[in-house]
Amino acid sequence: MSVAAVRQQITKAMSDLRLEGKEATAIVGAAKPTVSNAEAKAIGDLYQHVTARPNPPPGVVICFRPSAEQAALNTLDAFFLSRGLPFGKNKQGVVDAIDRTLRVVPLPLETRRTSLPKKSSLVELDLSSPPSPDGKKAFLDVAKKAFYFSAVEAEGRVYYGPIPLSLSTKPELPADKLTPERKAQILSKIEKLERNGTLHWINSPPDFARGTVLSSQELRDGVTKLSALMVRGVDLPGLPARGLRNVNEINSFWVQKQEGRFRTQWAQVTMDGRDV
Repeated sequence: MSVAAVRQQITKAMSDLRLEGKEATAIVGAAKPTVSNAEAKAIGDLYQHVTARPNPPPGVVICFRPSAEQAALNTLDAFFLSRGLPFGKNKQGVVDAIDRTLRVVPLPLETRRTSLPKKSSLVELDLSSPPSPDGKKAFLDVAKKAFYFSAVEAEGRVYYGPIPLSLSTKPELPADKLTPERKAQILSKIEKLERNGTLHWINSPPDFARGTVLSSQELRDGVTKLSALMVRGVDLPGLPARGLRNVNEINSFWVQKQEGRFRTQWAQVTMDGRDV
């Protein structure tokens, strides 16, 4: 099929401003097995059209607005998930996959450019949190499973790419949650330093202004808590919009010890290759 067939099915389905389950099935069935950018955008726009909340000017009443059966939304969401498209319930998953890619894949500096190829055929995603017109963006080529990363630099908005995108359906542990293995390594390190008398506790809070607290988690019996720090540096274009490294990869952090109600102490811990 083709984008023309997809649009024809959309026009037919929305003639009564109501998307039914069987109509959604016909729409996704009209798309090619390897969905083109134009087809993806047409179906993504349809999803937005039937789920958007109207915001009319004061005094204006909307009598008829587009809507959809739940079965239709389920069909579209399943389609987005199966094709790796950044729409509906799958949108955040694609954004997260782009963030993961930017954390592990260096920006291809040789591809730096001031404009996009065929921008109208790419799917634009705002990576900023909160969304911002001047923030970091991704422009996804769904047909090629690749994207262009964009950021505002000294000379204006620039673009890098294409960058291959790997979409995983496996649930990942949140970036701010310790794995059981990493927690055990940290506890072992703390106990070793305490035995050696080299864990230096201080009575005044450390200067957290140099970093951003990523996570504060209980490590042991409500006594020792972890505060992992990410030292602030230059905001490089390759840094994901959320700027959070996985807490399991942080090797320098502070631990807090609470004894009783009024005694709190802090100590800095640094992991090395022998601790993993």
